[in-house]
Amino acid sequence: MTTLSANSPVVIAEIAQAHDGSLGIAHKMIDCVASAGTSHIKFQMHFADYESTIHDRFRTSGFPQDESRYDYWKRIEFTKDQWAGIIQHCVEKDLEVVVSPFSDYALDLCEHLGVRAIKIGSGEVTNRPFLENVSKRFHSHIISTGLSTWDDIDNAYQILSAQSQEVAILQCTTEYPCPLNKIGLNNIELIKRKYGCLAGLSDHSGRISPALTAYAQGFTDIIELHVAYSRNAFGPDSTSSITFEELASLHVLLSEIHTMLISPTDKDTLATDKASLQTLFGRSLYFLCDLPSGTILNKEHLGYKKPGGYLTYDYLESVIGRRILKNVVHDEPVTLEVLE
Repeated sequence: MTTLSANSPVVIAEIAQAHDGSLGIAHKMIDCVASAGTSHIKFQMHFADYESTIHDRFRTSGFPQDESRYDYWKRIEFTKDQWAGIIQHCVEKDLEVVVSPFSDYALDLCEHLGVRAIKIGSGEVTNRPFLENVSKRFHSHIISTGLSTWDDIDNAYQILSAQSQEVAILQCTTEYPCPLNKIGLNNIELIKRKYGCLAGLSDHSGRISPALTAYAQGFTDIIELHVAYSRNAFGPDSTSSITFEELASLHVLLSEIHTMLISPTDKDTLATDKASLQTLFGRSLYFLCDLPSGTILNKEHLGYKKPGGYLTYDYLESVIGRRILKNVVHDEPVTLEVLE
């Protein structure tokens, strides 16, 4: 989970509920994530009977087929066998699987299916018994902090790091979509310095610019983004997602940023390497008119023109008042050999 690739941070493509309970769509999205060049894929594992009640409310409206959030979770949940097929498909595509389980029942299934990385959803950060259960059974954890105070993060980190050295904390703002002025990129550096762990961004903006900016700042190890076929698709996270085409573009841009970040340059060395271009774009002293031998040079006889490679402007005062030893023509470069 934490191994950085040669040219970018870890990027986690969050499927969440974008499949809307369709097993076929879930499998197709696995293919799309792999085709985009992403190494990590994330699912949320919901089982209505183990995490919700009929009193559970939607955070957003627009679910005509679901009378309650419990109904929604029930409709979109997969069976154990279906989850096994999903995980196996990811393995076949060389995708590292990250799961956010929302019950101990889901946590049991993750363990049974060999899931190695567990993401703690923002709403579960203060769920102490759940965190203790996770810490005892898994050794790779990611904490999302969209609803957390620093005290909440302190407590969760203390629990999860007690038995594991692989804990990552992601800056997150729980708004869908999240406006750019609330992304909170400054917190990534604070997390890095405060906990000394892997840090990153869990983004809900529906844009790639926060991820790119976060990485360019130099503190980001992990980037998580929701993905969907379209921001106009049905579902609670569509407007907060990027498309698979944008996901592929993100990888290209991260690679380009990485190349620049690891390639410091020395100005003197660069200038030396470009000596021929210095001559091409530089300037030299030239005669502005035809002059016979014996002419005493004055400033009006001389101009500073391209290309370079001959006497520079620094020689101007030293050549004025000197006699030329031969006939010269317009735009002939001034050289010391023709001067007395």
